[in-house]
Amino acid sequence: MKTELELTSLEIYNYEAYKKKIRNDTRTIEDQVFIDQRKLDHYLSRKKAQRTNLAQLEEEQIYEFLHVKKDGKFTLSALLMFGIYPQAVFPQLSLTAVKIPGTQYGQNGISGERFLDNKKFEGTLEEMLEGGLNFVISNSRTKTVINKKTGIREDIYEYPVVAVREALLNALVHRDYSSYTENMPVQIRMFDNRLEIHSPGGLYGTLTVEQLGTTQPDTRNPALVTMMETVNLTENRYSGIPTIRKEMKDAKLPEPEFENKRGTFIVSLFNDKMSRNQINDTLRSVLEFCEIPRSKKEISEKMGIKTESYVKRTYIDPLLEKGLLEMTIPAKPGSRKQKYQKAE
Repeated sequence: MKTELELTSLEIYNYEAYKKKIRNDTRTIEDQVFIDQRKLDHYLSRKKAQRTNLAQLEEEQIYEFLHVKKDGKFTLSALLMFGIYPQAVFPQLSLTAVKIPGTQYGQNGISGERFLDNKKFEGTLEEMLEGGLNFVISNSRTKTVINKKTGIREDIYEYPVVAVREALLNALVHRDYSSYTENMPVQIRMFDNRLEIHSPGGLYGTLTVEQLGTTQPDTRNPALVTMMETVNLTENRYSGIPTIRKEMKDAKLPEPEFENKRGTFIVSLFNDKMSRNQINDTLRSVLEFCEIPRSKKEISEKMGIKTESYVKRTYIDPLLEKGLLEMTIPAKPGSRKQKYQKAE
């Protein structure tokens, strides 16, 4: 029997906003706004080069025409693109990033640490994009290979940089910027086996996950997207999802996963350790060994690994997460008498 879920306030608002074409990227900022005039002038010069008739207008008229201002006040798009410190007005319109020692939240490292790295990035969208991308690169495994065609040494990162950039750019540009989500940052979560990027608001309009990359979507923040396109930060050609898929395929990595949860859109990129739909030979051997209940110590000895916490984080927890392994004392996960057995 299918359970009907009551719509949240955000889901109701998103439906109404789409139907009425409410533009949150052009809502005005009532607080005092400090703009980096150099960045704004650079943007205006590019627009004037594209649209020569803009030069005939007064400066304030140009601001209104390009959605930099509305009714004489700076817009949210202008703040996010050209603001000196946008978070002075909206502290949580930021980007948070964590590196987690395991495959799910709540797992700790060998020394009990919850996060291997934990950062918050602020500034304009461009600055947050750069900060987030550098975070992923610095926390990724890297291997060096020799290019057979050029003979030059090349670094290959755990996740294709182009795919990460596209996913992060989409999260920052296409997120919901209404008052309902202005206290929610975009999130990067790096696990042992995957990278997740969470964007507040979920998919916009009638677009479904199945249509991603094949159907031209409605744009939630058209003014913001246009500004990003003008300064060459995005192409605005709906190529983000196909690019992510292609980059992952070219890197011989699992298909990316897209989830539209209630109020959040999540992109998951899997590394070569394990995807949610795959199980490697080592994990399979652990499952076979656990046909009868086994302790961490028994599993560690079977694998020839001394560090039981590492075995739990790397092998036991992923199988528990997939529902392939279960605890004999589920009510007390940390019990010394805890054992693990293959799920029926």
